[in-house]
Amino acid sequence: MIGSGTGENNEQIKVDFLHGHGLFSDALYADIVTQCGNYSQPYSPACTTDLNTMSTQVGNVNVYDIYGDCVRSGSSGDSWRRPPTEFELMMARAGGPIACIDGGAAQAYLDEAEVRTAIHVAPVSQIGNWNICGGNLSYTSNWGSLLPYYKTQIIPFIRVMIFNGDADCCVPYNGNEWWTSTLGIPQTTGWTQWLVNNQVAGYVTKYQDGFEFVTVKGAGHMVPEYKPQQALEMFSRYLKNTCC
Repeated sequence: MIGSGTGENNEQIKVDFLHGHGLFSDALYADIVTQCGNYSQPYSPACTTDLNTMSTQVGNVNVYDIYGDCVRSGSSGDSWRRPPTEFELMMARAGGPIACIDGGAAQAYLDEAEVRTAIHVAPVSQIGNWNICGGNLSYTSNWGSLLPYYKTQIIPFIRVMIFNGDADCCVPYNGNEWWTSTLGIPQTTGWTQWLVNNQVAGYVTKYQDGFEFVTVKGAGHMVPEYKPQQALEMFSRYLKNTCC
């Protein structure tokens, strides 16, 4: 089971996600489609202006849960796990959505000297504060995107489920829906609801070789945090090969 990134078409996917959730105007969206085309970089001045306006209209929406409050605490900051794209930097400068990470309580606990001793972690004086996203972790990436390998080297040999919370703008569900549908794997069951306690918990599309794409309705970036009951059901059914 894998929670995956958006892969290609990242800019268009995020613009479509934000517009589809009613976070900026129809008039602006129509102009972005005209001015930005295929979002080739560098952006034209008109495209840049439109994207900046979009970000301003979106405002301080939580990028990890567009329906949740924006609470920022702890030493998370605006850290990047990889070099940010031009689009991401533009959104960060102009307005929103923004990284609303509430890690204050966890940081206070995990920075306690006795806690660090108990879990065999070096003290703050040596390695700095605990950070929920980023921090002092330093590594060199030696592998690119796995997307080209899913169809021939992963899915035929391992049962794979790609899942998303549908309120997550950081890794929008429509990006994963796009790339899973373009792998060319025959579909066995089209987009359909899945239920928990007779209520819609999300939607699932099934393909051959046990490959599935699943959304969790109303969940943000960390699905178990936002929808624990639905996440547990999804995972339990995955283990039993009865999802969803």
